[in-house]
Amino acid sequence: MKNSSFLVLTLVLFSFFNLSVFGSINRGRRFSRKRSSNSTNGGTCETILVRREWRTLSYDEQADYIRAVKCLERRPSRLLGPPYRRCDDFQYVHCNSRSKVHLNEIFLSWHAYFLVIYEKVLRDECGYLGALPYWNWSLDADNITQSPLLSSDPLVGFGSNGSVMRPDPNDLGAGIVSDGAFAWMRVMYPTHALLQRNFRLDPAFLRPGYYLGSQYYNAARLNTILSQKTFIWFLMTLEGNYMLSRDQVIVGPHSVLHTLLGGVLIITFFQFSVFYPHHCHVERIYQLWKSQDPERRTYEYSDLHGNPADLDRSLDYMGLVPSIRVRDAMDALKPPMCYRYE
Repeated sequence: MKNSSFLVLTLVLFSFFNLSVFGSINRGRRFSRKRSSNSTNGGTCETILVRREWRTLSYDEQADYIRAVKCLERRPSRLLGPPYRRCDDFQYVHCNSRSKVHLNEIFLSWHAYFLVIYEKVLRDECGYLGALPYWNWSLDADNITQSPLLSSDPLVGFGSNGSVMRPDPNDLGAGIVSDGAFAWMRVMYPTHALLQRNFRLDPAFLRPGYYLGSQYYNAARLNTILSQKTFIWFLMTLEGNYMLSRDQVIVGPHSVLHTLLGGVLIITFFQFSVFYPHHCHVERIYQLWKSQDPERRTYEYSDLHGNPADLDRSLDYMGLVPSIRVRDAMDALKPPMCYRYE
């Protein structure tokens, strides 16, 4: 957080923002199902889906999730038309929304409902019976490249480091993923390429004794994030890449993991395979933070200066689904959200 190289990385990744922010700190622990009385959502959830950490799923459950994800590669796009696929609809929406839904107060609520949409499509269109899994990367902080999620298993692995290097007109500075369930996967939006990955990190992030910048995503860092007293400081320390001054940037695990995995994930802020378990854990951390004081935090929402923000602001998904309000995405135990974490 002290090196000017962070500023360079911030400008490369986002190129949109110059922000000034303020805040303070506190601490907390447990997940609670208690609902805030501020809700205006009607109805109750028929089913509460239970999202589990990837390595707690059985082999068959992991394989079924991968099967459903790959099913979207075979279904036609509903937004873009031929030759695009259903999975490209999500890529299209996220890529074209990124300047509006990153580095501001709607980052968490927009992505929370984006995950719900994806989860519903997997279940409704591809017969998936489970909930979205999350990837608790803090469990892999000793050596994230050896995470069970990033295995080379052809049925349940998300693939290891990109290993095939060759001339590519859309060179992403990475290697093509040639193992795991997503080996040689085609990326069609925003550009045509093969799925690429490159475990790397800017030297500014590296610290002795911490493998690949694990000081930013280990258990100690998660505790620091969960200890934030206000919504805006929680958001900034979790998402990362917020500029405090010309040469001082808050580093968060969300952005560091995108950078670390490299390849497609760093260029488009999205990847068909790893994006969802990664962001699902980001969302889980948000729910953990809320659970420390659900009466106050379930609907706590402020702008980057700490002023109350508009809970009735529309969250737009470019025709993927109808828009909803920010407040509609704030309570995980009410429609249209209806999930919790194990």
